[in-house]
Parts: sequence; C-alpha cells; structure tokens
Amino acid sequence: MCWQLVMYLAGTALACGSAVEPLHPTSVQLREDHVTRNCTDNRDKEVVSLNSSEHKYSLVTLFNHIRSVRSVSNSTPSQRSHGTHTLPYDVGYPYLAHSGLVFSLLVGISCIGIGAIIFVISPQFDIPPGLTSHVPSWSPGTERNITIPMNHYVNVTLGLAFNFLVTVCTEATGYVHGTTLKWGLVQEQRLEFNANLRLFSATKGAFSVNGPVVNILFLISIVFSYAASASVLFRLNIYEDGTDSLQHHPSLWHTSSIAKSYSIISFLPVLILGIALTLQAVLGLIAYHKTTVHTWSSSPLDVSSALVHHGCMKHRSDRCMRSAASTDDTTAIRPSPHQPKPWACHKSVSRVVYLVWITAIVFLILPWAYKFNPKVSGYLSWDGPTWNGFAPPLAVLQGSLIVGIVQALITVSLHCSELVTTLARDEEVWRAATSAKGAQPSANPLRVLFGSWQTCGLVLWKPVLHWIFGLSLSLQVTSGLVLSTVSLALGPGIIVVAVFVTYIANLKPPGPQPAAYGNVQVLADLVDEWWETMYWGHKGTKLWGASHAGTSSGPLPPVGMGLVYA
Repeated sequence: MCWQLVMYLAGTALACGSAVEPLHPTSVQLREDHVTRNCTDNRDKEVVSLNSSEHKYSLVTLFNHIRSVRSVSNSTPSQRSHGTHTLPYDVGYPYLAHSGLVFSLLVGISCIGIGAIIFVISPQFDIPPGLTSHVPSWSPGTERNITIPMNHYVNVTLGLAFNFLVTVCTEATGYVHGTTLKWGLVQEQRLEFNANLRLFSATKGAFSVNGPVVNILFLISIVFSYAASASVLFRLNIYEDGTDSLQHHPSLWHTSSIAKSYSIISFLPVLILGIALTLQAVLGLIAYHKTTVHTWSSSPLDVSSALVHHGCMKHRSDRCMRSAASTDDTTAIRPSPHQPKPWACHKSVSRVVYLVWITAIVFLILPWAYKFNPKVSGYLSWDGPTWNGFAPPLAVLQGSLIVGIVQALITVSLHCSELVTTLARDEEVWRAATSAKGAQPSANPLRVLFGSWQTCGLVLWKPVLHWIFGLSLSLQVTSGLVLSTVSLALGPGIIVVAVFVTYIANLKPPGPQPAAYGNVQVLADLVDEWWETMYWGHKGTKLWGASHAGTSSGPLPPVGMGLVYA
C-alpha cells in the first residue's frame, strides 16, 4: 500500500495546471437490466466516446480513457460511461497498479545490474589496509565483494531503508496479484470475500496466471527478497583494542568503543534481491494483462456492485438483517445490538491467529535453543557453513538459503495477518453507511492507506519486523551465520502482531447494522440501491407485515430494535 501513496502523488503532479472537470459518478439506482450481462465476458464491447466539447481531460485522464478501449480491466476514470448510464461502481486506479509493477520491475533490474557490476569490478578493489590482519585469507579475484568505510549507524539505518523498499515493491506486486486472483475466482464463481489469503488461494489450473505454481513462486520470491535485503550490507567493526566485531561485540546500540566501521557489499545478495523482485513484477504483469478486472478498487462495495452489475450474483430478498455469519438464513429476525466478530464469519481467521501465536512462541524460544558461544561475546551461535575468506559467494548462498527458510515463517505469518486487518477495513467501509457522511464505495489510494488504522499499522510494522530479523539472524563476513542477542527482541515484536491480530479478530461491531466483513454476496443482499454515497436504515414495512431495511441516497431512520425484519 505504501507504493500507492508514491504513485498517487506522481499522478496528481502530472495533472496539475490542467483545467479538469472530473467525471463524478451520477447517483443511479441499479436496474434489473443491469444484471443481464455474463460475468465471464472477457471483453467490454462498448467503446467510450471522448467528446472534447463535453469534457476537458488532463493528460492522465486522456491516457487512461484510451487504455479503456482495450478492455474493462484497463479503464481508469472514476466511473466509466456505460451507454446512457454510468457504472454504479468505481473502476479504481489501474494506472497505479501498472505503475507499481513497472516501478518494482525497474528496482529489480537495477539490483541485477548493480550485482553484475560488483561482480565485474570487485577484483580491482584492494582490501583496506586496516583489515589485513582481520581477514588474512582475503582473495579479491574469487570473493567478488567491495569493502567501503561506513558509519555503524548508517549501515543499520540503510538496512531498514532496504526493508521499506522491498515492502513497497512487494505491496505493489501483491496488490495486482491479489486483485487479479479475486477476479479469477469470480470467473470460476468461487469468490466469497473481498479479502483473501492470496498466497494460499488459487484459480483452477496448476499453471494459470493465478494458479498454485504462480503462488509458490510469489511466496519464494517474497521470502528471499527480504532475506537478501538483510545481507546486502555486511557489517565489520574494528574496536579501539584492535579486535573486530567477531572477537568482541558489545550491545549493538553501544558503539562508543568502535574505532572504524566497514560495510562489505557482496554481489550475490544484491543479485538475489534483483531476481526476486523482477520475478514478482513479471508475474504481476502477466496477470495484469491476462485477467479481466472490472474494478481495481479495494472497496468491498465497489466489488460487490460490479459483481451484481455484470451478472455474477444477484440481490437476494428476505436477508436484510442477515450478517456474514448467517448468510443463507431467510427467517425474519429482530436486529441485534452487537454483530458477530470476524472470527465467527471467516473460517480462516482462527487459523491465522493460531499461526501468528505459534510463530511468536517459536521466536521466543529460538534465541535460547543454542548454547552461548563464549568466543563471541554478546552472541548466540551454532556451526554454520564453513567460511574460508571474506564473505565467499558459496557460503553467502548457503547462509542466505538458511536465513530465507527461517524467515519464511515470519513472512507467511505477516501475510496471513493481512487477511484479518483487511476484513476489519472492509467492515469499516460498510458500517459508514449509518454515519452522518454515509458509505462512499469509491476510495482513492490515500484513503486506503491512511483510512484504516488496522491496515496502516500492519503495513508499517512489517518492514520493521523484517529489519529486526535481519539484525538477529545475519551473515558475518568471516564467521558465517550468527544469531545475535538482538533476536531476544524478535519474539516480543511478533507478539505485538499476535496481540494486534487477536484483538481485531474478536472485536464485535456495535449496532444493529449486519456485519459483512467484505462478503460480497452479503453486501449484495444488504444493499438494495447502489449510490455513490449510501445510507442504511429502516425503509418501511412489507405487505405481509415484516419490516425492511436497506440503502438509500440520503439518511434513513434507524431500524427498530423491537421490529421483525426480513
């Protein structure tokens, strides 16, 4: 989601200075003839008319209208013209999705190029004189790395910056992967919720663009992109007594006795990072161009409206008070003062909570699973790969594989935690229908990023946790794989996520408005009129006596707690 902020600001800058009349949607009630289209259509057969006498377009808007002629998945205005009507949903920001993929691809290719350059020019660099006694077996022709003086704090801060960069790229590719997967499941009539565990949900066909093989490749590339980013800069500190960081290492943050600090850049971690990011971007680009996406909006209301509009599902009567926990029950009931929690509405939430707690326990125990090494003060370590020299490539590859395997548990746990926060975000979008401002299905990327404290908190904490892991289990230039005392903070850091996810999973929304949590069929049942801004409440009494609740373009009276609704 971080990438959306960057690309949104870039798009806004391009549009500045133009006299733009934005295409605001007309509040149009959904009609029965809108449900006649087949949701498996791969092409939209209507051509958008660009009438310069009716609208003035910025360069960005014009560019996106031209792209919309190709397919529905690449249409970009706020709501695209549909014959004599406007679509009752926002088609989102496909140009941001495409720009995010291009950005990730450029970062990946750049890393591959930098790794290749280091491989070629490294034999020309001599080891700094002050390090000769610390690495007597250094061989510039075989180890392919560059050593540069760098402040200790700068090295640590750059490690955090690399993790944020990886997060931006993986969020960009993940957004496209998740959206195309969602619409792939729609075509197979298997989509239930707006939010999905994208790495563990797949379309039919092992080698389809969102099939199991692609999911496995995404998972591997995400894990090793974080693992490689932690090994881009090796640290080596020389202390005032002449020892180095492998013979004497006080606490990471107490560096008063450090005389000199060096950073060693090996070509291999940079190359692995580039390959991982490039692979994600390429897979995302293939899915982007091969999948028909009716809306790129993250709003569950937009997705549900698009599904109804294109005939993928229909509004079902007598369910105006049914939540996601009882979607198939049509019995008339009285409103409940509290709604079911996410745990009770989505079968995967309990599994996610258990997984995160298991991960937290594992990393609480891990630092004590290996005996203390008296030769390296302040470290816990075990026998890793044999390192003969100064960050030899083969040993770096072996160490990176071990780090990636261990880090996979954290990566998977954080990925699964996104399901819980997204469910909470989707519910907030729907519950706004009883507020003074109403529910607004169309949300720009800034509102997606900052509008939900749950999603924003997890996205910001994710790179920090990977950074802590990189400081905990790291590769040292002359000794190999080392588990430092920083790992003592890793378990508590994951516990923060576990408590956070558990709390959200057990929150019961107050009020009689049925909880949907992004369940697209439930939203299609609860919404009987689609508007740009919707309000939910009491709408009258049916002929046979039961009351009816639904949506409107203006505020509605609250539902009666003593009335029976169907």
